[in-house]
Amino acid sequence: MEKSIILLVVISLLSSGYAGLDYCFNGHQQQCAEDLAAIFEDNPFPTDEVLTNSCSDLLSNVQCIDDYISTCREEILNEYRLYTTSVKALLQDICNTDSALRIAYQQHVTCIRNANFSAVEDEIEECAEALLDEETLERVENFADKANSEDNVVELSCLVFEPVVNCIKQVADKYCSDGAGQLLKDIIERGTAIPRAKFCRNAIETLLDNVAEEILRRRKK
Repeated sequence: MEKSIILLVVISLLSSGYAGLDYCFNGHQQQCAEDLAAIFEDNPFPTDEVLTNSCSDLLSNVQCIDDYISTCREEILNEYRLYTTSVKALLQDICNTDSALRIAYQQHVTCIRNANFSAVEDEIEECAEALLDEETLERVENFADKANSEDNVVELSCLVFEPVVNCIKQVADKYCSDGAGQLLKDIIERGTAIPRAKFCRNAIETLLDNVAEEILRRRKK
């Protein structure tokens, strides 16, 4: 669950990996990524005070990574810019102390910080499994064994995204209070909005086309 929430850290790690390659190396960008990750080192959910003191650094470090992607001009990095764009919009809102998102964060962050969500990962997994159809569950299980899986990771992620996020919301509301789950759901959905709008629409359309082709194939038999 924490890996879903701390999208900023994931972005910084991914960007750092590419920055370390021989082409398009940028030491300044790598330092920005490391500084960004350091903010979330102790806890993926900073206190309201830490968030207030860190907002300027958060925004500047994400912008630093975004600038690097823009100037590097490596096509492989363009997809990561979709994430940084979503994250910047999320940060701008949560750094606004008068926004509804920030007010909700102030109300629920203490419980979310103290809750041991790693201890309820099984509960989240069981919840999600109950919402997925058998075919998708089988694909998830097969994908877990990477040696035997050739599945499309983007398509599969799009299929399981909504059930998993809904289950995170359900468990957070259970262990904290009503509103905590919605806060986490909002953060996850808004932090991934732009890449999901691009990749998931195409992935679902491809899946539906494949299903339609399979139905036609069976009817012709």
